[in-house]
Amino acid sequence: MSDIRTVDLNNADVEELKALKGVRQGRAEEIVRYRTEHGPFTDVEQLGNVPHVGNMPAAELEAVKQKLCIRPGGARKPRVEQDI
Repeated sequence: MSDIRTVDLNNADVEELKALKGVRQGRAEEIVRYRTEHGPFTDVEQLGNVPHVGNMPAAELEAVKQKLCIRPGGARKPRVEQDI
């Protein structure tokens, strides 16, 4: 199976977010809830504002951020890119 390379933070659903190491059900739900309430993310650094995500250990949060991207202008690319 291919490893996940990046996940689009503004389009990923709970299941896609849970595929990231360090993001379980609760954190994935909080990310989706925050996005729904506050609108699309403009920068992955905004994860620090998400309840139960922003209080992750710094190294763990940085590792999650490395697996996220924000596609400009709602680009219609896959929500999850995989290494082949």
